[in-house]
Amino acid sequence: DSDKIKVINDFESLYQDILSLKNEKVIRSNIEIIKQELKEKGLDSFSIKDYEHSEYYFNKLVMLDSFNSENLYYLGLNYFYLNKYDDAINSFGNCLELGVFTYDLCMFLAKALELSGDIETAKEYYDKSLELK
Repeated sequence: DSDKIKVINDFESLYQDILSLKNEKVIRSNIEIIKQELKEKGLDSFSIKDYEHSEYYFNKLVMLDSFNSENLYYLGLNYFYLNKYDDAINSFGNCLELGVFTYDLCMFLAKALELSGDIETAKEYYDKSLELK
């Protein structure tokens, strides 16, 4: 009888582990769906120059995945177009920290730095953008 109880307990434990993994997979899948919907709405808003709504969607995306450089870049662009230059600089800087160096990124970062009054650093990024062109 004790062997049967042990087998049943082991089975119950395994069953709970499987349910837990299945639930985790479902949760991850749902998060991916949510991220895709947020991105689509953010890009749609951005394409019609509705930067406030686009900022909202990309901000939510960055909260869910702070290591996605594309989402950080679009968030930075929204901040830039909304004249939130310090926020744009921060978002573009996060892209750089992730190893992303593109002409557009460096150019927008340079312009944001210039408009925020940091002319010296702006010059560095203008030069960097020209190297990448």
